[in-house]
Amino acid sequence: MSKPFHYEVGCDAHKHSSLFAVLDHRRRTVEQTRVKHEPAANRAFLSRFPEATPVALETDGNWYWIVDEIEQAGCVPLLAHAQMAKNMMGHMHKTDRLDAEGLAILQPLGSLPTVWIALHQSTFNFRVLTKVITQLTVELLPHVMSRQSRGEKERDPFLHRIGSGACSAERLGRLDSASNSLPNGPSEAAVADRAHEAI
Repeated sequence: MSKPFHYEVGCDAHKHSSLFAVLDHRRRTVEQTRVKHEPAANRAFLSRFPEATPVALETDGNWYWIVDEIEQAGCVPLLAHAQMAKNMMGHMHKTDRLDAEGLAILQPLGSLPTVWIALHQSTFNFRVLTKVITQLTVELLPHVMSRQSRGEKERDPFLHRIGSGACSAERLGRLDSASNSLPNGPSEAAVADRAHEAI
């Protein structure tokens, strides 16, 4: 009985599609396929590969649901630190093909800068929380910017940091309390509805 081939897969994910680059056991690129983000499309594509095939993707965009489909296809998701991975690839020019291929190549070299991600069963709440935080940020920032435009940022350093694009644990932690004092902000019921939709 012949030994099954081993593959490494890199995934460059975007808003509407993902580009997959596939390396064989000789580290040669044997396939590059773009998959549109339709229900179960990524899972169907990855189901063609042997169980436990590693699939690397970066910590950009909606990685959480793509990780779900990787696991459902029987593959192993490898979540890579986006900026560190780009630095290690060393490409002067950024293209989808180079990014996907680079994520696949870094795997057999042992150089893929992975970050922690547990199995789906133990991280469901974490992934839901990520979706909820993203939705709340979309809902709250317009009200924050509206308040800031009226010259109130001088009286609230926290709003100034949000308006300047700063990102910190304090910012995320205070979004909820900030929403309570914003004029015409979303009601608690509206926020709960949005959170339910994200789940």
